[in-house]
Amino acid sequence: MNNPLASSAKGKGTHGGARRGAGRPRKTAFPVAQIEKDNTLGNRMHTSTMSQGTSPSSIPIQAFFLPRNANRPVPSGGRGTIPVPMAGPAPFWSNVGTVRNETTGHNLGSRGSTTSAIDSTSNSHILFGEFTQLNEQLDYMDDHDEHADIASGDRLIDDSFVNDLTGIEETNAEPHAAEPAQSSALHNQLVALQTRLMQEEAEHGKPLCYTRGDFFDRPPHPIFALETCKDTTGLKPEPLYWRKVFVWLPHLLPGHPETFKCVCNMPLTKNGRNTNPIARRVRAMPADFFLYTNCFICDPRRVKAPGPGCGKSFQGTDPHILEQMPEFVLTAFPGFISARGAISNEMSREMSNMFAKRFGPAPFAKLVSEIQHRFHADIELMYLGAAKFWGQRGIKPCSPFDDPNGYAGAPPSIQYLKGMFTDKVKAHRVFIDRDTASKPMTFAKTDHTFDYLKGVAGVKGEDIFNAAYSAGNEFEEIRAHSITPTKSLAYVEGMLEDIQEGLKNCNNPPTQILYTDSPQAEWSFHESINQWKLTGDAGEKH
Repeated sequence: MNNPLASSAKGKGTHGGARRGAGRPRKTAFPVAQIEKDNTLGNRMHTSTMSQGTSPSSIPIQAFFLPRNANRPVPSGGRGTIPVPMAGPAPFWSNVGTVRNETTGHNLGSRGSTTSAIDSTSNSHILFGEFTQLNEQLDYMDDHDEHADIASGDRLIDDSFVNDLTGIEETNAEPHAAEPAQSSALHNQLVALQTRLMQEEAEHGKPLCYTRGDFFDRPPHPIFALETCKDTTGLKPEPLYWRKVFVWLPHLLPGHPETFKCVCNMPLTKNGRNTNPIARRVRAMPADFFLYTNCFICDPRRVKAPGPGCGKSFQGTDPHILEQMPEFVLTAFPGFISARGAISNEMSREMSNMFAKRFGPAPFAKLVSEIQHRFHADIELMYLGAAKFWGQRGIKPCSPFDDPNGYAGAPPSIQYLKGMFTDKVKAHRVFIDRDTASKPMTFAKTDHTFDYLKGVAGVKGEDIFNAAYSAGNEFEEIRAHSITPTKSLAYVEGMLEDIQEGLKNCNNPPTQILYTDSPQAEWSFHESINQWKLTGDAGEKH
């Protein structure tokens, strides 16, 4: 049989176009390679689909870049290699054996010289077009994905805000582990502080730090502490471990009520001071500090009027006590406290600013640890420098950073910061919602977005929400935001109705102009929400 691709014999004419059989031969149409009915194709297609005579061109091919999973390796190794996953659910290309042209019966091979990199025992085939597309995708990754950002996928986030919050026992154990150990330098400082504060209150009516106009009872600066030790007991590092203590005694502060009330509306009485722990550790930079307060009780043994109480007790830092204080006094409260722990106001603000700019809990925890370790190193340098300057030998060495009986440094963990940030947002959510609801929206800008949902709102790599709808005002402030399963406006109808109702309740003018990327398609929807009458090609409001 003659080869249909071969050219015919040339004639003797002077120009090839005039003789018989000259010029380019007619193209021969080859049938498309067929896919064998093989159950080993797995999740690429079902046998029942192929048995119904579905054409190969209509068979859906799964996306090459599957969601990242811890037990699913991603394509790597450079140009010309297609590694086979060793564990986990396999992507469609893991079962690829050879690319075969059914007409000629020739195997086109794998990708270049990569036959050994593919499972040679597989009998499944793929179309030549699919194989070409696979090569192009791998080539693109080799040329544009130096750090494997594309191949690794972006649907699962390793560092989530909530995935570690289920370990409540571990989270709550960290604050307890950070409390001063018995007979440690910090514990001895707090015991002496409590005794001194009670004596000062008995003699002067309030602590001397209040008399000086300061909430903090501050230890001497390391320089002066070292000078005092040199002149008395000789250099020793213990005074360098002391932390400043914030003294919060509500009944001695300006603007306090004559009597604090219990939740049962009965008067509260003072109930002494805390002993275990004496003060609460507050995470801060460059070093932690302690929060000292007193206790109140609704005395059930009270005989005089107004009679016995319910027996509930409160710390001076309890929200029920704080809400009875003037707001200008509460502004001086030094931190945020939750059941998980306590962080300073400065650290809380830094967390909010950095987390909003993609500087997450993990690098922030490293930042805090670095700053606290540096502060400890500076103290140790002062101590050793003082010993050298004053010629004192055989001094007691400065303790390591994390020695519980010495310096007792305890930088917050990633899990701790996640929990505290989540608790803070929950506590302030009502105020955030109120502030958002009070904003005007005379000019509205609404639109769907999809990009950031690739990294959030998923469970084990599977998407739950595919779109997010935002409504902003004329000041570029987000007035409302909602994530939705699809782009359908039916999911945001109630949200937009609530906005119009909120504008009316806050005495703001109703929305007059609305910008959207699909005005023609959304006319009737916004007409019903805003009770507008829209006419004209551009959706002019009347």
